Amino acid sequence: PRPRPDAQYRSPEQLQWLVDGLRASRARFKCVVNPVPITRFSGLFELASSDRWQGYPAQRRALLAAIADVPGVWFLSGDFHLGAVGRVEPRGRDARLLEVLMGPGGQLPNPMASLLEPPQWDFATSESNWVRFDADPRAGAMRVTVFNEEGRALFERSYAGERASPRR
Repeated sequence: PRPRPDAQYRSPEQLQWLVDGLRASRARFKCVVNPVPITRFSGLFELASSDRWQGYPAQRRALLAAIADVPGVWFLSGDFHLGAVGRVEPRGRDARLLEVLMGPGGQLPNPMASLLEPPQWDFATSESNWVRFDADPRAGAMRVTVFNEEGRALFERSYAGERASPRR
């Protein structure tokens, strides 16, 4: 059950499989596709924290600690009915990890997107959206472009290593 400190979002075997795979991977970009976000949200978002990784703090901390020195990890998640690009934590070691929240298309707007603000969040929208990722392994850069349902780019930024550089 979720209220317990040892609550599990994934079985220990699944979690170890994920950690082992990320640590062993020689890929420049390691994309973890999540059904729900791993980012720690504050404010009103905390009311429903048990419905995502944040509701399982011990396992979340264990995963993030286990991959702290693994370069190129990206979290790509859904289920929030909004689009956003930001850091897993607002500050500290895990602020280097990026998460992209996307979709779904054809959704009703989620007004809570307006609560996702800098410095943790580079972008947020309540519009229906889809995301394109352009990876450049030589440069070590990933360009993230968020489009609305008409195909208009709402946000574009290239992320290289741990630094973000705006590109429009």
